[in-house]
Amino acid sequence: MQSRTMKIAAVGVTACAVLWGCHTQERTPGVSAQAKEQAVKAGKEDSVFERQAKLNEARVSVVPVTLDWQAANDARVKLGLEQGLQSQIDAVPMPVLLPRTASLSSSAFITKGPGWYAAAMDADGLNVALHGYSIAHQRPDLVEEFGDEAPKPGEPRTSRTHMIVSVSFERFGASYIMEVECARPSQDARCADDRFALSLFEELVMVGGKQ
Repeated sequence: MQSRTMKIAAVGVTACAVLWGCHTQERTPGVSAQAKEQAVKAGKEDSVFERQAKLNEARVSVVPVTLDWQAANDARVKLGLEQGLQSQIDAVPMPVLLPRTASLSSSAFITKGPGWYAAAMDADGLNVALHGYSIAHQRPDLVEEFGDEAPKPGEPRTSRTHMIVSVSFERFGASYIMEVECARPSQDARCADDRFALSLFEELVMVGGKQ
């Protein structure tokens, strides 16, 4: 049986755990808050937590990510974006996804770096941030920790933090995270549950990138 592993996408000092498109904060097993307090009192904090950090580091291995540019180019859609914005998109070294909704896609502010890009969109009382990653690391041990909560490859996974709905997924071999926030979440039905964020996920299209 082929072993299952957890992929962790990382950009700069920001790390995002990605399990076939799912993101979550990485857990550090084996050291409870009570144990930490006791270690501090005993003057042994460094030895306890340095050992745990080294153990976690040893569990991580770099994974080469192969982007499926043929599938990405076959799926490419022209949204009629402003030429300057399209030029920024075409300079990103991975497939760039944006929603079909014109007010959002046309407002995109693109930033990029080695192995990642980000598109910040603000329109119609919505803030939408879309992050793409082509860098990943593996943590095989986390699969056992998450167990049945682990999503199937290609499935979107939603989470909610402080009224921000996040949708994590994988496409064309890359990992993506979309975060949706309403300007007035308590008064906006679009942020009352996950349905609107998932509808935005369904309308994401590949709009460019540099192979």
